[in-house]
Amino acid sequence: RRHALRPVRRSMLLPSHPWLFAVLGAGLVPPTVHVPAPTGTYGPFVHHALDLVEESGMLMHPYPVPDELRVLEGARGAQLTVRSFCTDKLRQGRVLLLDGGPSLQVLNICLFPRLDLPLPTFSADLVTLPGGSLVAIDCQPNGVPPRPCAHAEAALDAAFARHRPRLPDGGRIPPDTARFFSPRFLWSRLPAEMSAVQIQELLLPAFEDYLRAYLKLVADASPLMDRADLDAVHAAQLEYSRYRTEQDPARPMLSRIFGKHETERLLREVLFDLPLVLQGDRIGGLQSAPQHAT
Repeated sequence: RRHALRPVRRSMLLPSHPWLFAVLGAGLVPPTVHVPAPTGTYGPFVHHALDLVEESGMLMHPYPVPDELRVLEGARGAQLTVRSFCTDKLRQGRVLLLDGGPSLQVLNICLFPRLDLPLPTFSADLVTLPGGSLVAIDCQPNGVPPRPCAHAEAALDAAFARHRPRLPDGGRIPPDTARFFSPRFLWSRLPAEMSAVQIQELLLPAFEDYLRAYLKLVADASPLMDRADLDAVHAAQLEYSRYRTEQDPARPMLSRIFGKHETERLLREVLFDLPLVLQGDRIGGLQSAPQHAT
């Protein structure tokens, strides 16, 4: 089945998406902070992701992000935007979009589950640079395998079987990084001559297939009761967040564009905030109900 790439309508470029309108009204983006509509190569991925989450039936609530980190303006007109939310089963979902012109396009989406659920983390890193594009899409393990969910597992297997042969190999993954990925990890490097439309047509079906399968896992998940399992999930999520705050490969690039201070705050307070949340230095969605969202 050929995936039909939906055009980005004008209505999609305004805060008129039902879910987006709801969270805007609930305070996810205060009126004093305008987060521009998604643009660039990966803008359509944001719209499609919102559609899929909405279709899953999850009710999203605002997740706190410092106002000054919601939109960053950088060198040569680069703009970075962050949208963040939580649900009854996701501790934090966040979308980072960087538009710095045709040769600097970045999408980073992570859906971090609650610490008492046997769920992986959905992650998508799509990066276009002058030398080509990097692709990393996965449902990353979190210490405890998800409970058997035949339809979701079958969907993930089918997504990997369908899209792995269509993507060039991404090359060797360092062992220190490989430990965080699943056997269904999609890792690829695309040639620089690919246009934005070609990238969208190739990657959007894979992105949607993986996200659909992940949302099926989320819908089927129930809390863990065993102390050892809870500790394993806690340790796995914390280890990954610490790794990314200490060794994130995007740190040098972001520091050059937006400055070292803003980059460090972005990594530690927004993108991988779990260590601060557990220390009590950051308000976050650790409970099933998002009562801490402001």
